[in-house]
Amino acid sequence: MINELSFNEFLNTLQDTNRKLSFYVDWQKCLSNKDEIKLI
Repeated sequence: MINELSFNEFLNTLQDTNRKLSFYVDWQKCLSNKDEIKLI
């Protein structure tokens, strides 16, 4: 799939939001599971 939207156009179409990254990511879960999936 080829992205036809230029990067500058993408940036210009972003909207402000009051959501923080923690709304989308469960950081505690990620940190607790990191040792199980690390390669070394």
